Amino acid sequence: MNYLTIGTLWKNENYYAMDFIKYHRVVGVEHFVIFNNADENDYSLEFLLKDEKDVEIIRFPTFITQMHQEAWGQLIRYNQGKTKWLALIDADQCLVPVQTDDVRQVLKNYENFASLQINWKSFGSGHQDNKLPGSVYERFIMTSQNDSIYNAHCQFICQPDRTLPIKTAEPHYPYLPVNEIMVNTNKEQIDETKQVSLNPNTPLSFNVPALHDVLWVAHYTNKSREEWIIKNNKGRADIIGEKIPSTQFDEYETVCNDLVETRAFDLWKKAL
Repeated sequence: MNYLTIGTLWKNENYYAMDFIKYHRVVGVEHFVIFNNADENDYSLEFLLKDEKDVEIIRFPTFITQMHQEAWGQLIRYNQGKTKWLALIDADQCLVPVQTDDVRQVLKNYENFASLQINWKSFGSGHQDNKLPGSVYERFIMTSQNDSIYNAHCQFICQPDRTLPIKTAEPHYPYLPVNEIMVNTNKEQIDETKQVSLNPNTPLSFNVPALHDVLWVAHYTNKSREEWIIKNNKGRADIIGEKIPSTQFDEYETVCNDLVETRAFDLWKKAL
């Protein structure tokens, strides 16, 4: 059995695919399960990663409602009995340990809990309009203040064998059996009463105040303006047929280029 696996849902993410794999190997990920939402006759991702023995690519249909949530539930089910921990993150995200370079060392401290909720740290474009050579980890090092509303969101790393293998309500937290709990990196149970103005109806998707001292998720939601347009043209993974609001790029830009943050870049350099 693996100790740490990443499960993820991709659509046309070939350009940064190897960077994602190489980066996460550095931080201790042992296996990758990619649900590939490519067009029916597009096997380019399979060809690109065909020699990567730690990568599984599984075709995922395009017609499922709330595809993101359905994929997370199926990834939990698929990985039961195969891995101790399963990190469910997107292609534009990465796991960033702070006090160690190995996420597995972090997770050793949370084995009593079914799910570890880890806050985003949202990155801006660094005022880049065009797609340029290089990885996201080196190109985008401008981020938001820690208390930014865009950092309240969580991704999660769960123990599949202690998690319900069903479609999630949101891509940010799993359903758990009775008597199992999800905690933040302070080992505090995620509080359903804490709400943020970004989406007050789904409190379990958030941890406030955001924590970035043990483990966090870098979220390169914008990249350059050119890349954001390409991303948005693909449509949303959580709601078929809809796109991200056209104002989002500029909304993030106003707060996500405030600070320099190089932790992910420093880890990426170990992969080169």
